[in-house]
Amino acid sequence: MESAKPAYTVSALVALVLIGICLSMQYSHGAFHSELADHPDEAPHFITGTMLHDYVSYGLGTHPIAFAKDYYCHYPKVAFGHWPPVFYIVQSGWYFIFGVSTISAMLLNGAITSSISIVIFLRLKNIYGSLLSFVCAALFFAVPVVQKMSTMFMSETLVGLFCILAMFAFADFLRTDQLKHSLLFALWSACAILTKGNALALAFLPLFAILLTRQFSILKSWRLWLSGIAVGICVIPWYLYFFDTMTNVGGTVGAHRMYRLTSASTAPEQMHTILGTFTIILVVIGAVSGIFATSRSGPGANRANYVCVATALILASLLWQTTAPVTDVPRYLLPAIAAAMVNLAEAIFRIQELTKAQSRIWAMSLTMLVAAVVFLGLPAGSMSRATGYSEIVNGLDTEDCPKTVILISSTDHGEGAVIVSQRILDGQSKGHVVVRASKLLADQSWMGSKYRLRYEPDQFIEVLNRIPVHFVIIDDSTRHGIAPRQHQVLLKQVIQNAPQDFVLVKTGDVRVGETTLKNAIKIYENIPARGKPPTKIEVDLSYSLGGQISTEFDESTPQK
Repeated sequence: MESAKPAYTVSALVALVLIGICLSMQYSHGAFHSELADHPDEAPHFITGTMLHDYVSYGLGTHPIAFAKDYYCHYPKVAFGHWPPVFYIVQSGWYFIFGVSTISAMLLNGAITSSISIVIFLRLKNIYGSLLSFVCAALFFAVPVVQKMSTMFMSETLVGLFCILAMFAFADFLRTDQLKHSLLFALWSACAILTKGNALALAFLPLFAILLTRQFSILKSWRLWLSGIAVGICVIPWYLYFFDTMTNVGGTVGAHRMYRLTSASTAPEQMHTILGTFTIILVVIGAVSGIFATSRSGPGANRANYVCVATALILASLLWQTTAPVTDVPRYLLPAIAAAMVNLAEAIFRIQELTKAQSRIWAMSLTMLVAAVVFLGLPAGSMSRATGYSEIVNGLDTEDCPKTVILISSTDHGEGAVIVSQRILDGQSKGHVVVRASKLLADQSWMGSKYRLRYEPDQFIEVLNRIPVHFVIIDDSTRHGIAPRQHQVLLKQVIQNAPQDFVLVKTGDVRVGETTLKNAIKIYENIPARGKPPTKIEVDLSYSLGGQISTEFDESTPQK
């Protein structure tokens, strides 16, 4: 017991250091000033998590679908069903402890990213020692994609955590053939797949792991097949029930084929781009070392087992990218990047052996030297964070109305940022209704394809007054090379041609990195709607959810 205490203390101290590194990285990239405007998926993830939190807080007893529809009509970025539920369950629990805010969300993301690094350290330290394990765990934070994902509110980090836990659980199962490790593999795999679909890559992990370790006898174990059955029981019902929702994102069969060809040709190249040539060479050296050491017995066998299963996860992730119709490949390779740290540890360990680094000082020096070369060889990353939306929406209220209706016309990034900011300002009051111009004035799929106007420009004012819309926000900031869509261009013209109806009440800047886009946001008050409360909101989601949702408002309910 006495010897266990120092080891426990070292592990605890290392964990704290890794958490500190992650939080410092987030702070340096401005994560705690984020308004979730840097990727179109950030706002849907946040709003869906807050919806589940709010349902548990005050909506229990209400039909969950009715609650979700009403919530969408207030904050139209709910994506429950488009993505699986685990990330939102985790969010909901976190918000009950730390509150609902973008800072809280970023701290959650930091906790998840730190956990990946801590798991890597804890699982490797008994094999490679504390120093080498710490170095590889810390280098995980140096990878630009990891930095980007840890400073954006995305589910990829949680997928990475569950995948790395599943990877180590399967390595333990190959070593022991014990039921508990089989069930742990099933648990973490199910959690990963119910976080995001790209975790289906884990289906290939057992195949590659058995091939690389040549442990074909494990195929006779009923525990192996039980884990697969358990995962299927957990995930198949969800994917079948929400299949249409998850796949109805727009695009065509031809486009999906293009995505597959793109992924097939770029996934290995992206892995090389992400890690750099020197690191890739070390990862391959580690993989080869593990594969050709699997016939040994003794301490080296467990080390080789970890390396082979880590290599299996890398191959499984790359294979999935060649078959799944997805783009934006780098973020989906986060599990493979985490697994690559295991191979990196093996490669450095082998270099120590080959150079006969007998003394501790020489081994430490060599480890730090290789780590420095790896660090310097990693590509440089950059982040341009967009802010300014939370300031502009503050104080948008109309007198003598139970609810204020705000129309936001922007890109997906800007629409999401306004919705997130308004939800945070409202708390649980639902005092405002945010309407997306891209859904009110136009029809389009989740991915923005099949775009068409729903109304002629001369009908826009009638449509706005029918709700009625009290304030119109026009965001002219052009970022990510995205030009304003036709409905926004026409809406601006309609407002400019009706100065008696639309009065400019507020302007605001959008800051993107070091650049300030002066007066990029303009807010107009719709004078004919002044004092008129909304009675019903209808949102046509035929192109994304295959139907229309609506909610009615009680005019007598005072605004909280």
